[in-house]
Amino acid sequence: MYLPKHQYIKVPSGELPLLKDINGNDYKKPSAIKTSANEFYDVPSKDLEFGNFTNAERLFTQKIPATEELPTLPKPTERDYKAGKLDRHFLQNKSTKAITEISKQLFDTKSKNISLYEKVAKLEWKLEGPVGDITVNGNVFKGASNVNKEAVMELNKTMKGIKDIVTNYSQFVPETPADKMEKEKPKQVKTSFDIPSPSKKL
Repeated sequence: MYLPKHQYIKVPSGELPLLKDINGNDYKKPSAIKTSANEFYDVPSKDLEFGNFTNAERLFTQKIPATEELPTLPKPTERDYKAGKLDRHFLQNKSTKAITEISKQLFDTKSKNISLYEKVAKLEWKLEGPVGDITVNGNVFKGASNVNKEAVMELNKTMKGIKDIVTNYSQFVPETPADKMEKEKPKQVKTSFDIPSPSKKL
């Protein structure tokens, strides 16, 4: 990554926020580089002086979480229902492993200001019914509940514990006539018939 000179400046330590390197160690050098995107890098090597940030060591704003964020449940809009999906956002405290659902606004803020102590993730949530699986002519079509469950399990691979937080996979999904028809389908009962074989007369 290359940046023109007007997009970064050298800042003395007294004007810097508390910074940590990628290993979580306090940054104690007398200055650092700040870019126009509000990102911080270690003091320049020769390459960095010419705007070459390819091998520059990124620094991170020190944020030690003191309190947990309050959960914020999304409120699907008419536009969301027309689109048939909704983005849900989550924050994990790396120290406590606690996971909280947060607003899109907070997610955007956290995403732009990376912290060593937090992880954020976005989950695509299906709103379009039917809620449950539907069987048509012997073919099973996956409902929103199963689609959402699979999305949660996939996210759990990178945000451990989310599967214990999000367990209502049909949340926000309205029932459809197809759901009602599926519920009202008569249950198939297995029956057996004994057909006597014709007796042979001698």
